[in-house]
Amino acid sequence: MICLGYYTGLGGSFNSCSYVSDVFARGPIGRADTGDGQFPFLNGFVSDDVHALDLYLADGTIQKLEITDNIYSTNLSQAQFPIRLVARDKQGAIIGNRVIEIPGVENP
Repeated sequence: MICLGYYTGLGGSFNSCSYVSDVFARGPIGRADTGDGQFPFLNGFVSDDVHALDLYLADGTIQKLEITDNIYSTNLSQAQFPIRLVARDKQGAIIGNRVIEIPGVENP
């Protein structure tokens, strides 16, 4: 079981637990959650195979996301969507790819 919990700046909180097999059922970029509102958060899990995670924004900007203990997290502006997460292995090869069209909506 893997659990993710965090607190928002406005006193809200979020907790979620899933089986490992469910988290990585679609590849090395596990659960990718976003909040809603004007400045949604983005967070999730990556597998042990992921050594770098790139975030491609709608304006063409590419950000390197920090991975700590297989977890990534960042805040975005709603105007930066749709976004793409690209996972790379130790050699720099692409091993995962996930598009998130709209923040706050479950994205397969």
